[in-house]
Amino acid sequence: SVRKQAEKFLKEMENIPNYPNLLNTLIERYANSTNIEDKNLRTLAAIVFKNLIKEHWSNDDPDTMYNVLSKESREVIKGRMLHIMCTVPPEVQRQYSEALVIISKHDFPNKWPTLLPDLVTQLNSQDITILHSLLLTANSILKRFRFGFKSDELFNELSYVLKGLQELLLVLTKRMSAFFAASADNPEMLKKILQCVRLIFRIFFSLNWQDLPEYFEDNIVQWMEQFSIYLTYSGPKPLEPAMKDEPDSLERVQAAVIENLNLYASKYDEEFKPFLSDFTAKIWNLLLTVGYKQKNDILATTCIRFLTLMVSMQSNRSLFSEEATLRQIIENIVVPNVKLRESDEELFADNPSDYIQRDMEGSDSDTRRRASKDLIRGMCKQYEEKTTQICSEYVAKLLQQYSLNPHQQWRAKDAALQLVLAVSVKSMSQNFGVSETNKYIDIMEIFSTKVLPEISMANVNALPFIRADSIKFIAVFRNQFSIEQMKSLLPPLISHLRSEHAVVATYAAIGIEKLLLVKDKRPGSNEKTYRFGKNDVQPFLEDLFTGLFQVLDNADMPDNAYVMKAIMRCLNTAQETIVPVSTIVLGKTVAYLNKICGNPSNPRFNHYLFESIAILVSKVCQTENVVIDTFESNLFPPFQQILVQDVIEFAPYVFQILAQLLELRPGSGTPGMGFSAPYTALFPPLLSPVLWERKGNVPALVRLLQAYLRKDATWLANENRIPPILGIFQKLLASRATEEYAFSLLGTVFITMSPQQLDSYVRDLFNLILNRLQAKKDLKIVRFMTLFMSVIACKYDANFLHSCLDRVQKDILFMLIKQVWLPAFDEKMILSNQEKKIFAVGMTKLATETSSPVLSQDPSLFAMLVRAILIVVAPEIEEAKIMQLNNGLIVESDKEEDEVSFDSTFSKLQFASTGIDNDPVPEIKDPNQFLARSLAHLGSLYPAKYSASLTSCLSKEQYVVLQGFLTQAGVA
Repeated sequence: SVRKQAEKFLKEMENIPNYPNLLNTLIERYANSTNIEDKNLRTLAAIVFKNLIKEHWSNDDPDTMYNVLSKESREVIKGRMLHIMCTVPPEVQRQYSEALVIISKHDFPNKWPTLLPDLVTQLNSQDITILHSLLLTANSILKRFRFGFKSDELFNELSYVLKGLQELLLVLTKRMSAFFAASADNPEMLKKILQCVRLIFRIFFSLNWQDLPEYFEDNIVQWMEQFSIYLTYSGPKPLEPAMKDEPDSLERVQAAVIENLNLYASKYDEEFKPFLSDFTAKIWNLLLTVGYKQKNDILATTCIRFLTLMVSMQSNRSLFSEEATLRQIIENIVVPNVKLRESDEELFADNPSDYIQRDMEGSDSDTRRRASKDLIRGMCKQYEEKTTQICSEYVAKLLQQYSLNPHQQWRAKDAALQLVLAVSVKSMSQNFGVSETNKYIDIMEIFSTKVLPEISMANVNALPFIRADSIKFIAVFRNQFSIEQMKSLLPPLISHLRSEHAVVATYAAIGIEKLLLVKDKRPGSNEKTYRFGKNDVQPFLEDLFTGLFQVLDNADMPDNAYVMKAIMRCLNTAQETIVPVSTIVLGKTVAYLNKICGNPSNPRFNHYLFESIAILVSKVCQTENVVIDTFESNLFPPFQQILVQDVIEFAPYVFQILAQLLELRPGSGTPGMGFSAPYTALFPPLLSPVLWERKGNVPALVRLLQAYLRKDATWLANENRIPPILGIFQKLLASRATEEYAFSLLGTVFITMSPQQLDSYVRDLFNLILNRLQAKKDLKIVRFMTLFMSVIACKYDANFLHSCLDRVQKDILFMLIKQVWLPAFDEKMILSNQEKKIFAVGMTKLATETSSPVLSQDPSLFAMLVRAILIVVAPEIEEAKIMQLNNGLIVESDKEEDEVSFDSTFSKLQFASTGIDNDPVPEIKDPNQFLARSLAHLGSLYPAKYSASLTSCLSKEQYVVLQGFLTQAGVA
């Protein structure tokens, strides 16, 4: 395509010497031009420059040596950045600001010591335009101190910045305030001054976020005086912004002031205490004067958030404890701001996707409605009973208005339901719903009398906002419903999938998806099971999928990710009961796949679509493997289109599902018979270097190669396909980013092939591995290498591993065990259950097999290996907290087992797993019993020979655990 050709051309341009600085020269040349072509050219050049900096300034992969930015180019770029920022128009400034942030993130202050002094010097400029550019730059750089992880390095950097900037910032603020007072008759100048003041106040926020600096504490009175100037200003207005819904520069400054006051009130309450009452009153008065237009939203929500903080703090109970005060807050702030506005109604009709994202997903943090609901929850923290009573009164009034004329007063019920949601929820999460409710509110009574009648009405198109609110109520309080209630809710929710309003139909899909996600703990266990089972959903499947696909066809919300997620969830809940409707579902999903291949625009929709295909393959093909041919005939054409057209985003998904299909396909039963024609034709292109250059492809491609090896490694060996596979291993091993997949692939090669087939490759392979270890010995590479060696010991025996390593250097195995292997376990490696088993069985074989070189040549390693095995299989001895390894990353084990997520590089399909993995010893189920029986067998051959070494090497706790294993195995 033209776009890809243009991208290729720009990529080739990067090889031109001094290319980044040529871009800068081009931008400077046309900086002041008003010609439309010149303006487009400089903007494009700025974007290309920023992307170049983003891609090449920091190379996260130390194994990749090539970088288009030489040291000389970097210094020239840093020397010109500030000058260019001060001379280019705003649209170019934005790109340079982003580039400067990227550079400063890696180089400032240590590798860019001139940046801060240059900034400080130029901030003395009297030119308001230049001053704005410099403050914009400083603000962009100093955002790094907001929300950053506390460390000595961060505080050293912050101290360095404070020394250079803190005094100047106060001087500059006072200068701007004086300039502001003198420019009252110049609206345009007021606007420019206020833009600078806002940036100063945002820099204040950044410098004060981590801790209260001494200079700011000493000068807190002067800063508060400056804040008051703008918070109480009522003079001539600055020039209005060009966009009607954009807040003016004064409101932006006032919002920045309140953000700073919020910071001080929440983190430095003792220092802020003398000013608290005065500023609370000022913000309250300001909020009462703020208009209800969309352009006033930022200031209104910032004021409400400040009041939320104040009212929720125990130390401020005296300020808000009177019922009259609470009533005034609810009447004057909450109720007016929780009501729908015309702009909300327009969004509902014209941009349903944005409306849903704000209302259902919680991206409405800057809306009045969300802020008002948070204010109610803040009030409930300290005054739950009073707040509930007052809210209930207003809910009753609003519902009374609605009952008099539902078609005219529906906005009143919408506001009432929003108030109920605000006051009822005490604890909830987006993923798991409400876990704790207000004890003064009867949720089920409200549901029965105010919600259920609405969604039970036959006309699904009437009062769409009330329908949407009612369905949202069900989704939010899903945990509070019994299974019988949930079953009774499915038919009305399915009916609302037919609504002509995209929001209502989508909410119905979301409601169904949320109900199917509810889990309950099993009695006497921490294990959770789904409340809705396959038999519960099976009677509704035909109507359910008919309705969901109807919503998906709605042109008002193309590529509806919420509905595709609901389809995915329904398929997963239905399990094998999906078989009767699988042909229809497969046909529809393939049709959507064909449709989006040309323009993949919604990553979430795409991911859920492929997850849905993966579930269909898994549940239908595992139940009736005779239908695999049908699935392949449906899926191969769009898959081929994706690979031929090089749809980069979809390739990893395609490779995962191809691997899934191949793993599920029945084998011929005779090694060397090969694969069906499509898989045979596909194999050579899989070895193409271009595919492996894209890191996002690597995990999926490795899995697909592993599927080929497991299915028929003999055919691959006969066809001389092993050398290119090992070439891929070598390529993956050369990069830290892919070395994990290198060892995973090589492990499968050794599991699926015989020693005779591997013989000619062993020496070179182990040479590569040991050279890699020597070049970069860290815990990560040690873990992968020792796990691979454990695979070999598991699959074959300790003697075979010893002989492989002897090809490189005689008896190097003993050195590796002592200096590399065993020390790694003292570092408390985080391992998956599969890895624990492989390590345990592999080391058990090394320690206990009678043919093991450990026993015959270095018996001192015996007890040390047993100790390492106990560290692996009984980590509670060493650690109180168990972590879980997920895709090579250490994460807390608190996610749903089927929580689906994606990223911009590789997105694992959660439902494409077939349970086939790199287990070299599937026949061994319990590594603890295997250890116990192996030790018992060794002890029967050599009574008392090794027991003394175990006693001296193992801790008391480890010895008790080992005795327990022996007892459980019946060999004590």
